[in-house]
Amino acid sequence: MPSPQILVNTLFSNQLQATTRGLEFAAQWTPIPAWRLDGNYTAFDVSPRLAATSLDPAAATEDGSAPRTQWQLRSVFLPGSHATLSVAIFYVGRLEELQVDAYTRADVSAEWRFNDRLAAVVTGQNLLDAAHTEFAGAGTLLLATQARRSVSLQLRWTSR
Repeated sequence: MPSPQILVNTLFSNQLQATTRGLEFAAQWTPIPAWRLDGNYTAFDVSPRLAATSLDPAAATEDGSAPRTQWQLRSVFLPGSHATLSVAIFYVGRLEELQVDAYTRADVSAEWRFNDRLAAVVTGQNLLDAAHTEFAGAGTLLLATQARRSVSLQLRWTSR
């Protein structure tokens, strides 16, 4: 004899609509053959609207989990056939919903190629501050992601 069962029919539906607007500019400039500059800027806006039949009033607050603005500048300089110097600066706007502050980050990398197979690379990341939060969760199960300052030295050998 089968045991009794209770069936509960539940319908899940997305009752959130949103209007998004944004723009992005990107540019590249090479003032001399050995030097390239890249930059871009992004502006983004989300306007969520909750359907009148929704029972989730918090759903319409989801517009703050993306930055409204962000930009980056990159420079790559090749002073000779064996060296490369790269500098990058990034800005990411505040993530309102996740309560993550805006931050600016700078990275620098210098590479010296001894030959076609062997190179030494020094890299510095997040050089403007000791650490900053890049992501955080709204609940207790998600931990904030901290990007810490770091410097590394790499000896790279490439096989043919």
